[in-house]
Order: sequence, then C-alpha cells, then structure tokens
Amino acid sequence: MRCFLTVLCLVLAMAVCGWAQPDSLWTHVYGTLGIEYAYSALPLADGRCVVVGSMSLPTHGSLIKIGTNGAQQWMHSLGPVNSSFNDVKQTPDGGFLMVGKTATDALLLKADSAGAEQWMQTFSHRSANFFSLTTCPNGDYIAGGVEVDSVGRSNAYFVRVDVQGNLIWERSVYGPVTPRLSLSIDVVRATPDGGCLAAGTLDTVDTVIDEDFYLLKLNSAGDTVWTRGIDGEDRQSAHSIQSTSTGYVIGGVDNRGSALYPHIIKIDDNGNVIWSRVITTLGSTGCVSAYEVESGDLLLAGTVYDGPGNPDFYVGRVMLNDSVRWMRRYGGASNEWAEDMKVTADGGCIIAGRTTSFGVSGWEAYVVRMAPVYNPNDAEPRVTVPEELSLSAYPNPFNPNATLQFDLPRAGYVRLSVFDVLGREVSELINGMTAAGPHSLTFNGATLPSGIYFARLEAAKTVQTRKLMLLK
Repeated sequence: MRCFLTVLCLVLAMAVCGWAQPDSLWTHVYGTLGIEYAYSALPLADGRCVVVGSMSLPTHGSLIKIGTNGAQQWMHSLGPVNSSFNDVKQTPDGGFLMVGKTATDALLLKADSAGAEQWMQTFSHRSANFFSLTTCPNGDYIAGGVEVDSVGRSNAYFVRVDVQGNLIWERSVYGPVTPRLSLSIDVVRATPDGGCLAAGTLDTVDTVIDEDFYLLKLNSAGDTVWTRGIDGEDRQSAHSIQSTSTGYVIGGVDNRGSALYPHIIKIDDNGNVIWSRVITTLGSTGCVSAYEVESGDLLLAGTVYDGPGNPDFYVGRVMLNDSVRWMRRYGGASNEWAEDMKVTADGGCIIAGRTTSFGVSGWEAYVVRMAPVYNPNDAEPRVTVPEELSLSAYPNPFNPNATLQFDLPRAGYVRLSVFDVLGREVSELINGMTAAGPHSLTFNGATLPSGIYFARLEAAKTVQTRKLMLLK
C-alpha cells in the first residue's frame, strides 16, 4: 500500500510539474558606483549573454558580457559622452553591433568579441535615436527608431548598413496626414525578402493623446510596401515582434486609464490582423516582449504594478482563454523596471532592466535568467521560432568539431554545406525540408588539413556564409 501511495504521489507530482511555475537559474545586479540601465539582452549560442544600456560613471553606453552562471565577465564603457545603447546583435566575427543615440544623433557602434570599440557611425538628425536592430538575410543590418524634423514632428527613421557600417540607404517615414504627427519605431525585424517589418506608436491628435499601434513593411530598397494603424480602446504602444510559421506576433501595451495591460496581436505577411487580445488576467502589467509558444499559449514579460510593494519584473504564461498558467515576479523592496526579454535555446528566457532594490547607488542593471518555461516531455513540444535567419559557428577556431547553429524563421528547404578555400565542397550537413526553429549540427574536420573553410547556408531564397578555421 505504501508503495502504491508513493507511486501515486510521483505521478501526481509529474502532472503538476507539467505546468509548474519555473524557477530562476540566477539573478544578478551589474554596475559601478554610478547609475546603470540595461535596455536589451542578447543570448549567445554558448549559453552566455550580453546586455547593453548606459552608465553614469563615466556617462557612456555600456556593453556587459555575462557567463552561464550570471557572473560578469567584462563591462565596457563605449561611445561618446551622453550616449546609450538600446539593442545589440552579434556579428559574424564574434563581435557586437549596437544601436542607440548620442546627445543629439542616432548611433551605430561596432565592438570586437572582447568588447573593444572598432568603429562608430552617427547620423545627424535632430534628436534621432535608434531603438532596434535586425540582421538581414544577406548579412546587412537595418536599424529603426525616431527622428524629429524641422517643424517638430517625430518620424520613423531607418538606415541600412553593411557589416562594415557603410550606409546603403536611409529613410524617413511619415504617418498619415493629421493635425499632429508623432511616429516612433520601437522594433524592427528582417523579413525573408530582404526587407523588414517595423512596429511602433503613432499619436494622431493634437489636443488628446490617442496613441495607436503602427506597423509598416519596407522592402529591401527601403521603399514602403504597406502601413497599418491599429486602434484600440485607449492608448497603445508596440514593443516586440516575433516571427512564427504562420505570421508575426506583435507585443505591446494597452493603457486603460490607471492600468496597463499586455495588448498582443497576430498579423499575416500583409499586415492583416489574424487575432487581437488584451490580457487583463495578469493584473496591471506592461509588456516588453511577447512570444507565442506551444498549445497557442503566450509567454509575456514586462513590469507588474499590481500586488504588494513596488513595481517588479514579471514573466507569465497565459492560455488561449487568457487563464494564467503561471506568473513569476522578481524584485525587492524598491523598484524594478523590465526593458527586454529574450527566449533562450533551452526554452528559458533572459529578462533585462534595472533595479533600485539591490544596488549600491540608485539604479543598477538587473538581469534574470529563467529555467525552461515549458515541459520538454509535452506531447506537443514547443518550438521557439526565431525572429530572423542566422548562422553561427563555435568554437571557432576548432579542432576537430565545430557546432553549426542556424535559426530558421519559416519552415522550408535548407542546404548547409562546408567548402574549402578553393570552393570544393568537403561536407554536406543537411539538404531538404526543415522545420522552423533553431537547429544545431556538428561538422567534423578530423580528416581535413588545417586551414580556412566556409559554412554555406541556403534557406528562404537567401545565402549566409561563415568562415571557419581548423587548427590542428
């Protein structure tokens, strides 16, 4: 009988754990004696991550590299005085490209893999600021944000550069003709055709604040393909875009008087709304990131204002009927503000922002790394669909094995091969239809001589290559 009860308890425990509230792997504060803000996090293929933001001593942008256990590996102060960074991408050489602003201009800055500055580009538009950066299928980058024109109107502002920072095009995009125009882009995501999808906020009225979601599509030449203004009950602002196999999920906020609620929409490739949901079951909460996961659930993160104490980080998972599967808060006796959340390859997530609860001198950068937020034994396993096509390799240099990791935004034909410097194919790792999501394959160079090789990924009518170095 005792054995039966023990087995029954284990079965019940396993059933509960299927949707049990996940725990954090670590939480950590990063900073000096000044003030530090973290605005964006980037998970890396080896389990580490980088965080970008700003610091006050000295007053510059900041780039922090964090180990798998949350320990700071290094922190660098970069850019001109009074600059800050809002987003970051890893470059093919293992370095980092960041976007943000100086005191007056929009800013792009490239650092090497150790965080040392390599080059910087500024774009002299009145009060210009880049908020988001995306990697195009051909390796170019598109940055999106806001500029203020000569008559005081704010407009969406984009630039496209190559991997060396050379300008390919820049565009100012104006909203519809209204008594007042205030248009800002918070997030951009590359599309398979070489263009980008952008989301932000449009204020259309002079005397009454009436902010709406605003979506637009640019082609590879920077021309506007379509725009969509999506009105809600009160004030809305869009903050994240997730590419899925059936469209795009846009995450943002609906401001209804004294309360904030996550406002999530899903659109097709042409900007048509598939569904729209305002999530009130989490209480008064902001939303900096939204992901559609298995079973149609939504994974949301931001700042929670309800409940005991001051604002905290939160991450929560809600079902199709908006019932809360679980919700987790992170914070202390004072204030925490979440700025970004990214999912990780193991099904967990990283939340970045700032805190006054745990620092020594006011605001400090605050990062939370959560354990997997789904059950890998589910009958319908979750696949995190990446936001853009990418290819990476590690370690590099390697001997004799290198892991080639690629992220596929849409299911389709994929061919991944390795070539020598003479263009001869030495290995074909995959050739056929492949599901959307992250994939990892091993290239074994045990039988090959030391030297330079090239990994070539063909997917979504585009090609990406990465240089590999085999050292024996």
